[in-house]
Amino acid sequence: MFPLAFLAVLLAGAPASAAPDDESDPDFDEDFGGPSTPKKPAPKGGKPAPAGGLDDDDGEDPAEPGLDGDDEDPGDPGDPEDSADEDPDDLGPDDDEGPPDDDLGLDPAPKKGSAAGAPKPPEPAKAGKLKVAVSDKTLPLGDNFPAEIIAADADTVVVELPVLVARKGAEHKSEDFWLVAEVLVGGRKVGEARHQVTKAGVADLSPTLVWFKVQAPVMEAEGAVELRVSRVGKDGAAKPLFSRSAKYKL
Repeated sequence: MFPLAFLAVLLAGAPASAAPDDESDPDFDEDFGGPSTPKKPAPKGGKPAPAGGLDDDDGEDPAEPGLDGDDEDPGDPGDPEDSADEDPDDLGPDDDEGPPDDDLGLDPAPKKGSAAGAPKPPEPAKAGKLKVAVSDKTLPLGDNFPAEIIAADADTVVVELPVLVARKGAEHKSEDFWLVAEVLVGGRKVGEARHQVTKAGVADLSPTLVWFKVQAPVMEAEGAVELRVSRVGKDGAAKPLFSRSAKYKL
């Protein structure tokens, strides 16, 4: 009886003595992993990593994008459907523009108001001499030069006539007066031009002329325009000087 009772005691105590010590046996922790595995410190502002847990630098579950407080799904940037839904107006200024002018070797456009982009003012035209010849035999207020048609349209012409006032300033000793040119077409008066002659308006060394340039309507395709020149003094009386005609053909 004694050996059987002693054997029963040994069998009953065997499982308790064979159980591994989780806290003291390093081989058990290395092979199976147990509760002795140290927990990873929780990142600042995040949740603590689970025991035995994930080897994630942020301590967050990649399957849960809302752990950082942002509840929106950023979507997949490589998804072609997302790219097709983008509004072209939302693109940045560099998305639809070519390279800057400096990269192409072009001069940049001048800034608004810059002197470099302002057009240059036209140079003054060189003055030429009078197109009429004045000599000592040319008489002031005389019939010296022909009338000339210088332009024409469907039913109108432009006629020009120069009249010499004085060859030099010393010749003009009379009082101020009006030089008048009446315009006639087919014997009918259609216009009039006037020019006031004064002492201040006469050149000292050069000839002084009055240039009548008037437009006259015409009824015929071919005809003549007549200019009747007269002098009108302060009393208002007209003194005829001469008349000139210019032929036209439309």
